[in-house]
Amino acid sequence: MHLFSHLSISLIALMFLSCNPLKEAEKPTWFGQELDMAQVVSKRDSSVMLRNGEVAGYWIWEITKTDNQILMNDISVLTGIVREDLSGKIERDGLYTSSLNINMEMGPNLLKVDSKRDSPTHLKAVIEISGEMNRSKSVDTVYIAAVIQREEVFALVQALPLKKGLSLSGDVLFSDRAATSRMKLEVTGEEIVRVPAGTFDCYKIEFTGGEPSNTIYVSKATPRRIVKVDVLGQPLTLELAGSSLD
Repeated sequence: MHLFSHLSISLIALMFLSCNPLKEAEKPTWFGQELDMAQVVSKRDSSVMLRNGEVAGYWIWEITKTDNQILMNDISVLTGIVREDLSGKIERDGLYTSSLNINMEMGPNLLKVDSKRDSPTHLKAVIEISGEMNRSKSVDTVYIAAVIQREEVFALVQALPLKKGLSLSGDVLFSDRAATSRMKLEVTGEEIVRVPAGTFDCYKIEFTGGEPSNTIYVSKATPRRIVKVDVLGQPLTLELAGSSLD
C-alpha cells in the first residue's frame, strides 16, 4: 500500500513536470545582449596616451575575473594635467557595477566619487570636489530601466556579439557627475590597426551620444582586447603598448 502510494505520487510528479517544464534561469543581458564571458579574461593592459600625435601620458587597465565578479582597476595619466585612479566591481549575476571609487587629480582640484548599486536600476553616490573649488553632491535614485555605467564599456564591450552592422543603444551613466545620456554603440567596420603592441585585425566601434564619445578598436582574435581608443572631439588617442594575461 505504501509502495503504491509512493509510485502514484511519483507518477503524478512526472506528469506535472512533463506538462510544466522547468524554465531555465534567464541569463543577464548588457545593452540588451547576452555576453560571451570567455572574451573577458584577467589581464593588465598598458597603453600610451597620445595628444596631437605625441606621447603625453599613459593608461593602465587591469581586469581580474572571479566566479562572481569582474574587478576593474584603472590608472590614467595625462602628464601635468590629469591623473585618475579608479577601482570598481561588476557583478556577473546582473552585469552591473556594484561599487566604484574614483580619485581624479585635476591641477589644484581633487574629484572623488563613491558609487554603490544593488541593481542595474539603482544608484547611490557621493561626488566631492575639493581644492580651489569645493562642491559636494549626493544621489540616491532609482531609474525606470537598467542603466549602464560608462566604465563597464571598457570591461565588457569585447564580450558583445560583435559583427559589422551591430547597433545598440542604452542609457549610460557618467559617474563623475551622476548624469545619464542615451548612447549608441555601433560596429561600423573592420580595420587593420597598428599600435606599439603590434598589428591587429579589429572591429571599429563607435560609442557616441554623450561627452566624451569614443571610437573603440577591439581585436578579433580571442581573447578580444581593446587595441586603440580615440576620444572624439579631442586630440587624444590611446594605443595598446603591452599586455599580460593571467
